[in-house]
Amino acid sequence: MALSHSAQAETTDPTQDSSNDWIFGADLYVWGAGVGGETSRGNDIDISFSDIVNNLDLGFMGTGHVYHDRWHASLDLLYISLSANNGKEITLPQGANLSGYANVDQNLWVVTPAVGYVAIKTPHFELEPFAGARYTQLDTTLDIRVNNFSRSFSNSDGILDGIVGARGNVLLNQQWYLPYYADIGAGDSDITWQAMAGVGYRITEKFDICVGYRYLEWQFDDNPLINDLNFSGPIAGARLRF
Repeated sequence: MALSHSAQAETTDPTQDSSNDWIFGADLYVWGAGVGGETSRGNDIDISFSDIVNNLDLGFMGTGHVYHDRWHASLDLLYISLSANNGKEITLPQGANLSGYANVDQNLWVVTPAVGYVAIKTPHFELEPFAGARYTQLDTTLDIRVNNFSRSFSNSDGILDGIVGARGNVLLNQQWYLPYYADIGAGDSDITWQAMAGVGYRITEKFDICVGYRYLEWQFDDNPLINDLNFSGPIAGARLRF
């Protein structure tokens, strides 16, 4: 998902360049997302962004872009690796001690490729319909040990959905613009959708900054564990063109 699309000076606007030219871009962003949803048993899922940060091992968020004439291909990548350890000692009434731990490791990938075409381009408004896919991979490993007893569980789920949507900008002037993004789709999930809106500022012809709010959701009817899952929160980042 792009933080911004093509809010830039006319001399570097990909929709105005020769059809023989290729323009490349990259977004690096931070998404302060919390996790919400509901389990298949009806229990609420509520994990704050601070909880995620406290258990974060590694994270990467970014989008790559390729422009050719009015065509635009993008690949958005979100990767989060989390681990949590809960170790404690239990004293029984007879005086015996049990010591143990539970360690949970989770790796989440969300990969979203898309191809779009800038259908509307005016001095004040840009609209790009697009089509693509969203692949979500969640790998979970649970290790439990109590005294001499140990057990390990692992699960890997992959979700592939086709999506369609639109993105673009409302251009306020040469520097300020309002980027927007929305998609919806289905496949392995019953429905998935995403939306983002923000404010961007072009510092130079090759460098923008942007802040906004992003929401991403999946809904399931037949999943044995989760009815719906969502990520939401503020987003901020920088955009490079080269």
